[in-house]
Amino acid sequence: MNRKQKEAIFVAAGFGVIAGLRSLSAPQLLGRGLSRRRRRRGRLGRMLGSRAAVWPLRVAALGELVVDKLPGVPARTDPLPLLGRAATGALCGLAVAGELGVDALAPAAAGAGAAVAAAFAAYHLRRGADRALPDAVVGLAEDGLVRAVGSRFADAAV
Repeated sequence: MNRKQKEAIFVAAGFGVIAGLRSLSAPQLLGRGLSRRRRRRGRLGRMLGSRAAVWPLRVAALGELVVDKLPGVPARTDPLPLLGRAATGALCGLAVAGELGVDALAPAAAGAGAAVAAAFAAYHLRRGADRALPDAVVGLAEDGLVRAVGSRFADAAV
């Protein structure tokens, strides 16, 4: 495995972790990072970084931040939300692989796997923190973490 392939797997796993916390924030942050580049190599990277995608992804990610705080929202570890997180993690992995010009299978798998692992880890951490703090406070802290770390990662990674 060469350096570029390892880099793609690492970056894809990072975006997968973000997807595990906030599924729509991962492609939104990656798209924002890609939109700042002059030249995008991969077709998926060109699509995610396009003006036509950046704003809808931003609106969708912001909507997810609001919906996450509502009562009755299924747990992130329920099958359908978990599948969505795995899918956005894999999508980011595919885009990263295209940008780095490497085979896409391992980065897509790393993105999906990291999203699933992060979803379970965050679920259990959040349940534990809910005993000490209101759920909305814990959710807002998680939002801040996703934004701060995700923004830095997206700007530096691609």
